[in-house]
Amino acid sequence: MPSPTQYLVRGQKAWLFRFPHPGTGNRIRVRFGVVSEETAIEAGLHIDKLLEAYKFQQDYPPSTLHWLGTLPNEIYERLARPGLVGKRTQAQSATLGTYLDDYIAVRLTGSGRNGGWSESTAKKRRQTANDLIAYYGRDVPLADISPDSTHKWLKWLLDAPPKGRGLAPASAGKKLKDARQFFEHARQTDLVVRNPFEGIRPPAQDNPDRLCYVERDEIDQVLQVIKDPEFRLLVMLARVAGLRIPSEAQALRWSDLNWEKRTMRIRAQKKAGDAAGGQRICKLFEELVPYLDAVDSSRPLTNATVLPNLASQTNVNLRTRFQRYLEEAGVEVWPRIFQNLRASALTDAADRSPLHVVCKWLGNSIPVAMRHYVILRGTDPPTDFAQNPNEERSGPHRKSGP
Repeated sequence: MPSPTQYLVRGQKAWLFRFPHPGTGNRIRVRFGVVSEETAIEAGLHIDKLLEAYKFQQDYPPSTLHWLGTLPNEIYERLARPGLVGKRTQAQSATLGTYLDDYIAVRLTGSGRNGGWSESTAKKRRQTANDLIAYYGRDVPLADISPDSTHKWLKWLLDAPPKGRGLAPASAGKKLKDARQFFEHARQTDLVVRNPFEGIRPPAQDNPDRLCYVERDEIDQVLQVIKDPEFRLLVMLARVAGLRIPSEAQALRWSDLNWEKRTMRIRAQKKAGDAAGGQRICKLFEELVPYLDAVDSSRPLTNATVLPNLASQTNVNLRTRFQRYLEEAGVEVWPRIFQNLRASALTDAADRSPLHVVCKWLGNSIPVAMRHYVILRGTDPPTDFAQNPNEERSGPHRKSGP
């Protein structure tokens, strides 16, 4: 192994290596400058691997590839001049901010292998990208992000301000999954040797403290102050049919309603890549009919959207507007407004129909429904706890039933 030679630069210890070229025998000198002795010794180990790979025409070990990616351009060029390594490509010097910008832009346009992201998905992924940049900085090389630092990033997401972001465990877990996806693509395209986020266990995704059952009389109370028939229908689509708000409600068309069979065709944007193209058949609940009639009693069979005035609004705007209606009606605002309407709809539907059928209607699996949606209410008997302790219905009810 080439041994580092010490010299002084303005009174500080600096290091250089002298060794014969494995092909020509010419003497090579590579200065590493002012670094720690440990860094110099590590460099000697990797230079030895480079010389061995050159001599026997072998691939570099993954650890050496990673080390090369961390080198400053100036030092890397000193190894490239005698041909020990190839010319540094843009991939090897990719920075976090540039990579994330490019990756999100590609996925937004739909040129990725699995199709493009919707604008709402891209917005959420951009928020995760911003959290990565806020912690690491835009200009940090991708190769500098180590597995140890990714644990610290996750802790930073969970820690309360001002030391951290103060996110809920479920939100931090989703961002961890996003970051893992970002860096898995970087690994597949040889921008990094390994995915530093691989193997990190995310926090629990379910949050029973934010799961609550919304009573129907509360919905009736708030509907009395909502004058807009489209928004009244939107609330009922969430509370009765469990539609995802806003995407599934905004995509609903009059031609999706089969009045004879009493079914609705629902388009789930988040599942557009599955075998059914994100479409499912849901029961057209009788409770929805008066609200559909209030929007258009002619029951047209066109491709026009059922909620045209709301089709262009975002989830944030709808949530804020609904909160104002709740406050006006004197109803306490519950957490995760539309998510808990969907959970309450699934819970009610499961009382009347088999759970596997209800999950088909609402578009999720039975394990996901049991973990994130089915709610224990004050009127439910406690026998399920003893019989099925692993399938316990969790979450508070807002008030007791009749």
